[in-house]
Amino acid sequence: NSSNTAMNGETLAAENPYSTLVGEWWEENVGPCNIITSGLENLTSINACMRVDYDVLQHKPDVVFLDFSVQDAIGGQGNSNAIGFDNLIRRILDFKTAPAVVTLLLTGADQTTYTMNHKNASIFVSASKSHKRVSQHYDLPILDFETSAWDNFTELVKVTTKKEIPLVSWDIIGLNNIAMNDTGHAI
Repeated sequence: NSSNTAMNGETLAAENPYSTLVGEWWEENVGPCNIITSGLENLTSINACMRVDYDVLQHKPDVVFLDFSVQDAIGGQGNSNAIGFDNLIRRILDFKTAPAVVTLLLTGADQTTYTMNHKNASIFVSASKSHKRVSQHYDLPILDFETSAWDNFTELVKVTTKKEIPLVSWDIIGLNNIAMNDTGHAI
């Protein structure tokens, strides 16, 4: 579903992606688990509707984490892709094993401003608002990276002198304009 979860040899990836971190947390706090990463680069929730049976449901999951907020936002399509996101959630919830669904609201940096100056890119481009509305409609748990990132930036950005205002840079949490680095995944 995104470059943050895609398991592809050519993908720019963090050493400790959140799928690994969640698996470790789950093992320590809940019990044994088997993480199946079904992410593909550039996949929107509309595309995922066509792939969900093969990529996810055939494994009869207990919990499904959905991460489409960055890809669904590309080209300003966040609201129109919300229909696909809604359909995807309903297909998973209606599956015979009734898996739990958790929504991840990730974010990316705007491609144009990132290309012009990656240290000063317009950050937090996502379909999180429309995805949050859909997720709330189904009363799903939401992991809101956008809010968490802002909350953590005060800890990540160091002020070296009293008069200097630190520049919040996407490079603190990202490998490129979409893929998170280890700090981004930890958040």
